[in-house]
Amino acid sequence: MKKGLILFLSFCFISGFSQEKLKKAKENLKSRNEQTSGVVKVVEQVSPRRSYSNYDNESIFDNLIFQLTLGLVTSATIESPWETDTDMHFAELLPYPFYEKSKGDYNYELRKTSKFRLDLSSEYFTDFESVRGIQIEPNLRFGNRLGLRVNYAHYWEGKGIDKENLNTLFATLDYYRVRTPVFSLNWGIGVGYVANEVSKAGLALRGGAEINLKPISIQVNYKGTITGPYASVFEVSPSYHYKNYRFNVSYQQHGIGGINLYGMGAGVGIYL
Repeated sequence: MKKGLILFLSFCFISGFSQEKLKKAKENLKSRNEQTSGVVKVVEQVSPRRSYSNYDNESIFDNLIFQLTLGLVTSATIESPWETDTDMHFAELLPYPFYEKSKGDYNYELRKTSKFRLDLSSEYFTDFESVRGIQIEPNLRFGNRLGLRVNYAHYWEGKGIDKENLNTLFATLDYYRVRTPVFSLNWGIGVGYVANEVSKAGLALRGGAEINLKPISIQVNYKGTITGPYASVFEVSPSYHYKNYRFNVSYQQHGIGGINLYGMGAGVGIYL
C-alpha cells in the first residue's frame, strides 16, 4: 500500500513538472537580461621613429590577408572559381523532386525546369509528455540557388484555463550552395521571433542538407537564433515522394528559453 502511494505521488510530481515546460520557457526568456558591453577606446601612440615604408608594408600585408580571407569565405559559402565550368554551376531546379524519372531535386540535362517554385509543408509534433505543436512552412524557391523560407510554429501544453501557448517565427533568405541530383546543401540568414508574452526577436541562422534516393529523401535541418531570445529546432526527416506530394516522419529537438523538447513529428507537403 505504501509503495503504491509513493509511486502515485511520484507520478503526480513528474506530471506536474512536465506540464510547465512552456511556462518555464517563457519565464526564462522574459527574465533574460540583455548583456551589453561597453566600448573601450584605445589610443595608439605612434612612435615618430617608424618610417612610412613600415606603414606601407603593413597596409599591403593587411590587404593581402583580407583578400585571401574574402576569397576563402566566398568559395566556401557561394562558389569557387574552379566550379564555374562544372555541371553543378549550371544545375537547374526541377518542378519537384524525382520529376520525370530524374534522380532528385536538380537536373544537369535540358528539360522542364522551375524559375519559381513553392514548397509548402505542415507538420505535427509531440514530445510524448505534455507539449504538442504544429509547424507550417512555405519555402519560395526562385532561380536555382535562392529561397525565402518562413517557418511558423504553434506550441501548446495543458487544457482549459491551465493551457499554455507559445508561438515562434523564423524567416530566412537561403542560398543553395551544393546542387546535385542526389545531394544538396544550403544555408540561410534571417530573423527569429518568439511571440506571446515574450515578444522578442533576434538574428537567426539556418543550415540544411538533403539526400535523394528515389522515391525517398532524407533532410537534416537546423535553425536557431544567435542574438535575442533563444529558440532553435534540429530535425532529421525522411520523406516519401509521390508526384508533387511528400509524406514525412521526423525526429525533432526544440530548444526554447533553455527548455529542451525531444520528440517525433509527422507531416505532408506539396510542390507548386
